[in-house]
Amino acid sequence: MTRLAAFALCIFPSALHACGCIGAVTKCDRLWNSSAVVFLAKAVSSEGLNQAVSPTLFLSSMAFHFVIQESFKAAGPVGSEAIVQTGSGGGDCGYPFAIGQSYLIYADQGPDGRLRTGICSPTHPAVMAAAVIRELRALRDHKPLDAIFGIIGQAPRGSGFDSLPEFKPLSGVPVHATSSDGATYSTQTDASGVFAFASPSSGDYRVESELPSGYAPSPAPREVEITTPGFGCRIEQLARPGGLIQGTVRNSAGEPLAGFVTVQPANPEDARAARLRGGLPGFT
Repeated sequence: MTRLAAFALCIFPSALHACGCIGAVTKCDRLWNSSAVVFLAKAVSSEGLNQAVSPTLFLSSMAFHFVIQESFKAAGPVGSEAIVQTGSGGGDCGYPFAIGQSYLIYADQGPDGRLRTGICSPTHPAVMAAAVIRELRALRDHKPLDAIFGIIGQAPRGSGFDSLPEFKPLSGVPVHATSSDGATYSTQTDASGVFAFASPSSGDYRVESELPSGYAPSPAPREVEITTPGFGCRIEQLARPGGLIQGTVRNSAGEPLAGFVTVQPANPEDARAARLRGGLPGFT
C-alpha cells in the first residue's frame, strides 16, 4: 500500500492577507526532502517590498539577502548571494528571518524566477537543522540515508518562529527504537543534539527518549514506519524545563492559607509567552 508523503501548503487569500498551513501527517516525516531549492545560508540584509495585487490593493512583503554557505538542491555556489522573498508578518505566512543568523532554507521558484518561502516550509535556523543537514549531505553525495534520525534540544522561551534561534541542543540523551517484533536499537544524541538509527529493517517502530532531570517528562513515544531501509524518517523533539514549584503560602502571622495561587514568570518575555498558551509544538 502506498502512503502519501507529508506536505505543507501555504494559502494566501489576497483580500484577507491570512495564512493557513495544511499538513498531511504520516508515520514517516520526509518533508525535509521537499522544495525545489534547498540551501544553508546566512541572512545579511533585508528590504521591504510592495506587490500590486490589483490597481487599488498592494501586499507588503520582505526580500532577504543571504550569503550561501552550502548548497543541497538547485542553489548557487558557496559565497554567492541568494534573495528570498517572504511575507512581512501579521498572518501572511512570512518567515521572520533574523539578520546575522544562518538558516536551512527551503524555497520554491516562481514563474518570475524569484525564490519564495514561508513558515509552512521546513525552513529552520541552522542550530535546529543539524540532523537534516547531515541527511541532505548524504543525499547530495549519493551516500546511504539513516532510516530514522532527528534532533532533541531545549525549546526556546518564546512561542513564535522568531525565537527559534534560541534552540539549545541536548547532548547525551538516550534514544531507543523498538520494532513491532520486540527488537530494540539504542543510541544517544551527539553534541549537536542529533541521533540516528542507520539500518533497522523495514517495519513499525516506537521511538522514545529519556530526557535528563529538570525537564518535563518525555512525550509519548513516536510511531514510525520504515517501508525501505535507509528511507530517512525525521523526528524533532523540543524539550522544556519541568517547572516544578512547591511550597506553602502563609499570612503575616505565619499561618497557612487555603486557596488558589497564581504563578507568573519574572522575566517579562517569559510571561508574555506563557500568556499566549499555544504556538509551537510542545508549548504549554
